[in-house]
Amino acid sequence: MVDEISVEELKALVDAGRTPRVIDVREAWELAAYVNWGAGIRAGGLVQRPAMLMSKNHMDNIWSWDHCFNAMALCHHAPEQALNEWLVLFDRQDEFGALPDCINPTHGHFNYSKPPVHGWALRFMLDRQPKFFTRSRLRQLYEPLAAWTNWWLNHRRPPCRLDGRKLIFHPQAGQRAPEVVRNSGGKPSSACTRRSLLPMRISRVIQ
Repeated sequence: MVDEISVEELKALVDAGRTPRVIDVREAWELAAYVNWGAGIRAGGLVQRPAMLMSKNHMDNIWSWDHCFNAMALCHHAPEQALNEWLVLFDRQDEFGALPDCINPTHGHFNYSKPPVHGWALRFMLDRQPKFFTRSRLRQLYEPLAAWTNWWLNHRRPPCRLDGRKLIFHPQAGQRAPEVVRNSGGKPSSACTRRSLLPMRISRVIQ
């Protein structure tokens, strides 16, 4: 069982300059590992490489930003699978550079869009696995990432907006974790586009 400690106890220990007691987190680790393992699927149908669903219950899809977080978590000890996780949505990229909102082995759709965090996630993995992400691999990743970035720059800027903000279309915009919004008005923030690793950064690495 996890040894619980209250906020008050923790504050008292910190105030007294004492190190808090070690909490046994093995049970939580084992449960988390089982959940991750259970969400894994083989390549098949629309999913062209081994990947993780977000859940095998209600959220039984691979969404076009959640897969980046799976990749970031796996890159420390399984960089090959981390790369699979990052690329799985790019396997379904359309001719304009857009990624599907989500896929699973039997269906996918382009109805909505998620913030372009893929470059930020790739930078995270590159920093932690520089030997794995060789120039050859980075050249492989450059074109799809550039196309995704250009889709945002060219196709998600409403003509009426002159301030550079990009449009995130989702029926629950501002109510769900993926939506990057301002605190007032529920308007998408242009900050989301800065999270993308624009092709210039990768080109510096592979030149």
